[in-house]
Amino acid sequence: MEIILEDERLTTVAAERMLMEADMHWSKRKKVIDTIAATYILQGYLDKIKK
Repeated sequence: MEIILEDERLTTVAAERMLMEADMHWSKRKKVIDTIAATYILQGYLDKIKK
């Protein structure tokens, strides 16, 4: 099985910014922040393998 490493250091920051721009209350942001960050990681991977 191949292991592919993905840099995820800034995904939480990007997700936080996106949710703040959407004017989501902090208590709701706290519940979905990891899901949004994981989405950024997955999208980065999919973009990478597409090339």
